[in-house]
Amino acid sequence: MKKFLQLLTISCLLSVAPAARAVEWVQVVVNQVGDKFFVDRDTLDPKGNGDIVWFWEHREFLQPNNAFLEEDIGQPLYAVTVYRSVDCTNYSERQRQIIAYDREKRVIRRFNYGDTGRLYRPMNGSSSAQVLEYVCKQVSQ
Repeated sequence: MKKFLQLLTISCLLSVAPAARAVEWVQVVVNQVGDKFFVDRDTLDPKGNGDIVWFWEHREFLQPNNAFLEEDIGQPLYAVTVYRSVDCTNYSERQRQIIAYDREKRVIRRFNYGDTGRLYRPMNGSSSAQVLEYVCKQVSQ
């Protein structure tokens, strides 16, 4: 599994970055239904005064989770890799890019939202909120 996540990250980054780099996926939380949430620590990128952090996150869904996407992709969604930013002063986040995967971890579709991605604040205590808290804590250390 670790090897797969490393290869997945490298392939994702090669599509958006000029050079390959080391990957450090860290599992942050597993929710009540068994979905796993990972953060690539090496991508934590504070902007400005450090309150805004950009990073890559990967989620694996035990059961299909098409509700994660705002658009219909025509097949079951089993994983996503998301480039996002978080404002660590209020824990609001914006999705910048999403890569959607099927059960066999093949890319279904790529979404690039840039500065127009969905902006929201996860519910306190949710898995998403735990990921943001982890990211902000890592940057503040």
